[in-house]
Amino acid sequence: MSGAGNLFIIGYSGSGKSTLAQRIAALRGMQCVSAGQWAREQYLGEHEDSTGMREHITAYAVAVLRSAPRTAVAWIKAHVDLAQPTVVEGVRNPSDFAHLFRPDTDDVIRLVHRGAAAATSFDLGVDVIDAHLRWMIETRLLDQWRYEVQEFDDHAEIRAC
Repeated sequence: MSGAGNLFIIGYSGSGKSTLAQRIAALRGMQCVSAGQWAREQYLGEHEDSTGMREHITAYAVAVLRSAPRTAVAWIKAHVDLAQPTVVEGVRNPSDFAHLFRPDTDDVIRLVHRGAAAATSFDLGVDVIDAHLRWMIETRLLDQWRYEVQEFDDHAEIRAC
């Protein structure tokens, strides 16, 4: 990882993205933003019951994105200056990733927790992002060292590179 641009940390729900993002941001003196924070803020502002929150927030986010596809991108850009080194955690929407990621300066870490619960349908966007990054590497549009996949059985194995 170069450390010159932004760092994207992607993975399925429960893979340890938030913890790693906060750790790296603190170590490198970078700002940190969660790509899903807009949905949590809006959902909790409209709904008092947070039972089964992950599924409800996912359904809520998908409904909002149907009518306003750039909601997450707009929220991130309104809350952080992406021209400053930033750890962006939790992008799962391939369209959002394409609008935020700069292949000439940004790095990506994908976390794969082998013992995690099954992916949600929204989590599967991470697989599309992975395929896109691998295609970029294969076509030499992205330097291979800019994309790291960390597979682990226990969160303690995650490396803060």
